[in-house]
Amino acid sequence: MSELTQEQLQEALEKQKAEFEAKILEQQAHIKALNEENKNKRLDSKQLTEGLKEIFKLEEPPKDLDIVREEISKQSQTIEELIKKLAQAETEKQIIAKTQAAKEIISKLNPHKVDAVLKFVDINSETLEDDIKKLAETEKYLFKPANVGGSSNPAGGSNFSINPFKKGEHYNLTQQALLRQSNPELALKYEREANN
Repeated sequence: MSELTQEQLQEALEKQKAEFEAKILEQQAHIKALNEENKNKRLDSKQLTEGLKEIFKLEEPPKDLDIVREEISKQSQTIEELIKKLAQAETEKQIIAKTQAAKEIISKLNPHKVDAVLKFVDINSETLEDDIKKLAETEKYLFKPANVGGSSNPAGGSNFSINPFKKGEHYNLTQQALLRQSNPELALKYEREANN
C-alpha cells in the first residue's frame, strides 16, 4: 500500500468531515421537523384524547405519539453516533499529520528504516525534531553512516558507528536485537566483524 501524501490525507479527512457535518445538519433539521409535527399532533391529540376519554374512558394516549417519540429517539442516537465518528476522524487526522511530520524529520537523518526509528519516537512530543536528533546521536545503529564507501571510510571498514556486537564496553544485547530488527544486513556485518 503506497503512502498517501499529507495533502491527500488532509483532503480525504476534510471530505469525510464535511459529509459528517452535512448528515448532522440533515438529522437536526429532520428532528426539528419531527418536533414541530409532534408539537402540533400533541395539541390536536391532547384535545382529542380529552374528548375521547370522556366518551370512551380511554386510559392510553394515541399510538401516533409513541411512533413519533420512537423516531425522535432513533434520530437523536444517530446524531450522537455521527458526532462521535466526527471526533474520532479528527483524532485520526491529527495522528496521521503528526506521524507524517515525524517521518519527514526522520527521513532527513538518513535512517535504515523510517518505521523502525518511528517506534522510538513520541509523536505527541512538543520537541519532536530535537527528540529525533537526540535519538540519531544516541542510537546510531538505526541510521546509515555518513560516509559509507568513501575513500576515508571504505565499505568494508568498521568505522561506521559503535558496533554493539563487539566485546567490551560497547557490547549491548538490546541494541543488537534492535539492529537485527531494523537493519538485518548491517547487524550481520557487525556480528561478522565482532567474531573476526
